[in-house]
Amino acid sequence: MRKDESRCARWRCRLALALLGVYAIAAAFLFFWPSGSKIHRLNLDVWLWLRARGLPLWVAPEHVEQVANTLVFALPVAALVFAFPRGRPLWWIIGGMAVSATIETTQALVLPGRQMDWWDFVFNSLGTIVGVITGRYLARRPRWAGGAAPERSADRPDTPEKKRPQ
Repeated sequence: MRKDESRCARWRCRLALALLGVYAIAAAFLFFWPSGSKIHRLNLDVWLWLRARGLPLWVAPEHVEQVANTLVFALPVAALVFAFPRGRPLWWIIGGMAVSATIETTQALVLPGRQMDWWDFVFNSLGTIVGVITGRYLARRPRWAGGAAPERSADRPDTPEKKRPQ
């Protein structure tokens, strides 16, 4: 590994870990808040705020909750995959689904004011898949890889190389 590649890898890890640290604190409050009615009220407030800004009439609060459940997993998974791009996508997806199942089970068994919701699990899992795709896309972009895009002749062997004047 070249020196600039290792710097980039460290930069990726630091950025991802910083984002995940902030996310973990916020997620802990959302996932494990003892009262489901407060979480529902927060979702309703977001829906009303979006409605005031032109959200179509056919979008219900449940739709906003489904999008939120997708994003709540897509963002941290994308950050992890971006930081550690050599991980296998299937393992990221299995890990995200396991975390979602653990959260839903904890809500059902430990928190009396919360209940397990299969749709939360489905949309959290969808968010995991979206996060893996997004993280892999960002990690493969030359701009994030620590340098400019490779020259055209290096990418395509059929492109003639520039001749040097003699």
